[in-house]
Amino acid sequence: MNAFSPEWLPNALLEALASGTPVIVTPESGGVGDIRQAAVDAGQDGAVTIVEIGAPFQDALRGIVPAPAAAPRESLLPARYRRDNVIGAFETILDARLDARAGNAA
Repeated sequence: MNAFSPEWLPNALLEALASGTPVIVTPESGGVGDIRQAAVDAGQDGAVTIVEIGAPFQDALRGIVPAPAAAPRESLLPARYRRDNVIGAFETILDARLDARAGNAA
């Protein structure tokens, strides 16, 4: 993830977690605190590591131990960011907006 390009919801982080890959990010990357907390709440404490840029980031990278890719890894993506939950939340928002609009037109 590019530490110098903040995003509100970093797709690269979500994609990595969905593929079972733990991530190391900087706090400048938007939304990472919420995603990390959701992972911790789901019992996946090591899924998202947040470190400052510079030496702490370099140290975290040096600590990576590659795992053999013998089989697909289980997703580390917290449930609230999984496709079905995101679609459900989006549909709820759209339904509420449509209901509000229908109420205003009556």
